[in-house]
Amino acid sequence: MNTNYPPLDVNYSKSNNSVKNSSSAQSSLKIDVNSIYVQSKPINPICGVCRLISKERFTVDIPFHQPTIDLFRSIKGKEYDSKTRLWTFPVSEYSNLKKSVGILKPHVVIGDLPKCVVETFITKVKNFQQDINKVDISRVDENLLNTIYPFQMEGIKFGVSRGGRCL
Repeated sequence: MNTNYPPLDVNYSKSNNSVKNSSSAQSSLKIDVNSIYVQSKPINPICGVCRLISKERFTVDIPFHQPTIDLFRSIKGKEYDSKTRLWTFPVSEYSNLKKSVGILKPHVVIGDLPKCVVETFITKVKNFQQDINKVDISRVDENLLNTIYPFQMEGIKFGVSRGGRCL
């Protein structure tokens, strides 16, 4: 649509604060409508929402968009629930996901998790793993330690690190 409009001649009279289309006013302003008219389609982005669902994982709720789905498939630890149609990711991959989705802007926009929440949960998960490995279990009976499975050892370390308060 390429139409040429004549310049708009708007006159402003300072004495009575009114706009007139006559040439008898004190000051004149010419506006070229063709320079204002811009031919562009507005972009309706696909919007997604991030929600924290546990200490280790967050979910992204977004409508189907094939480039976004392909991008999600490249993220480590991704999971897709076909019943709820939600993608979930480890909190540790949040910054990686946000950087990757940034490539798709302005067509895809995903809301942010609060920065303090992400930092808190990323550091807690890292610190938790370090705390469990540093736990002193020398007070636990050796016969018990020799008869348990590795996953049970992790449970004992967790219990000792929490002073016996596991619930």
